[in-house]
Amino acid sequence: IPGGGFRPQVKEKFAAEAQRLAEAGFAAASISYRGTPEHGFLDTIHNTKAAVRFLRANAARFNIDPDLIGAFGQSAGGHLAGMLAVSGGVATLEGDGGNTDVSSRVQAAVTFAGPFDFISRLGPEGHQRVRLEERRERIGNWLGGPLSENNAAWKLGSPYYHVSEDDPPMLLVHCKDDESVPYQQSIQMFDAIKVLRPESRLLLFEKGGHGIRGSSLVGDEAW
Repeated sequence: IPGGGFRPQVKEKFAAEAQRLAEAGFAAASISYRGTPEHGFLDTIHNTKAAVRFLRANAARFNIDPDLIGAFGQSAGGHLAGMLAVSGGVATLEGDGGNTDVSSRVQAAVTFAGPFDFISRLGPEGHQRVRLEERRERIGNWLGGPLSENNAAWKLGSPYYHVSEDDPPMLLVHCKDDESVPYQQSIQMFDAIKVLRPESRLLLFEKGGHGIRGSSLVGDEAW
């Protein structure tokens, strides 16, 4: 799932990543989704869930195992991969994009530089220190309202608040010098998921910024 500030994305953007996964032995599909300013967070999430349902409904056609579907995404795509992992069965987030009788659950998720709790990220004492007001405005437009701990959409659109005992394991990857999405977001999400799925992992790099190119990643800590 490609990133891009929750703006509309096309599947071709992550074609190279899908190709690398395919070369490593995975069946890989890159997806498109709607986004701001024309579409809000429910439309975006509905698209990702519809994509999973489509793959599962057509598993025989594509010769894939419908019980072994994972999600991978970077930045906004990391958020959406995380949302797929933790929000299975949340009716409001499912949408009606076809194959509604098929589950949108995934069996694993890998996130790179994803935001998981918009309130802890953008609140008065939050993790975000760079371009704070710009981020608040952009996320507020996507979620449909200004930042508020009492705004239900800010929690509904944050994977952190959906963590439950039936979630799959996650691998969270982040760089400490990421100025777009603070790495504390991945720590917070990992602390929540590891209690229920101890096989989950957090991988932090000292340097590498907001990118996903392995050659730029320097120093790592794993939990």
